[in-house]
Amino acid sequence: NAFFRYRQFNVRYQGVTELSDSHLELLDRLFLLDQTQHREAVISACRMRVPRGFADSHWRFSPGTRYFDGAGRGPLPLQSQEAASQAIADCAHPASLPSGEETVQNIRTHFANLVGIGDATSVAVTPSTSYAMSLVARNIELKAGQRVIVLERQSGSNVLMWQDLVDRSESASLVVISKPADLDWTPPLLSAIDSSVGVVSVGNVHWTDGSFVDLESVSDRCRVVGAALCLDLTQSLGAMPFDGSRIRPAFVACSTHKWIHS
Repeated sequence: NAFFRYRQFNVRYQGVTELSDSHLELLDRLFLLDQTQHREAVISACRMRVPRGFADSHWRFSPGTRYFDGAGRGPLPLQSQEAASQAIADCAHPASLPSGEETVQNIRTHFANLVGIGDATSVAVTPSTSYAMSLVARNIELKAGQRVIVLERQSGSNVLMWQDLVDRSESASLVVISKPADLDWTPPLLSAIDSSVGVVSVGNVHWTDGSFVDLESVSDRCRVVGAALCLDLTQSLGAMPFDGSRIRPAFVACSTHKWIHS
């Protein structure tokens, strides 16, 4: 879905079961897929088949609809719709509502299980990913000359606070890893992470095109050099497996309006 970040269109193909040349031409025009890797990945994703009845059991679409803008606005699953409806209905009986503290504790426990840390006391609820990342950056002290690594065109919610940290630290610098031609961020990241790096702040996939970062390899390298690995998992958590006990990041932030809804 993230490949369709190029243009925010709500595109629906009525009754399409195969991608004809005319459909591919439309994709090229709408999303300006001038890089072969992007185009082939999109075509492959469009041709994927899911088990019969899977979509009907999780979402409610009009017959024959194909929805392509999941990266811009994903359709809310039936399970989330039901939970939201129940929450509104519960407000009619405020005396029976659980306390705010109990609700937050349940959220913290579920999130801890989702990321594989199993410790709800390590989870905090904040207004946004950028807010959470800013709290982290405010509590990190870089040594003189240390570097912070981010990715090119990384979401601002995981960049601005690191720019601020670098500005108020002695001789510190921000290193921006350029987008690789093969869309594999891992090799340039591993090459850049050395003993001068204090923080590596990335995601599992890039928000603009879904290109992948091998977090296990990056985590291993960070531990070798003593760098803090900070992760914004907004684009992947809930859709891709994440084992916090294996990756052991210093910090994870995640907005809940994307895959977490499912």
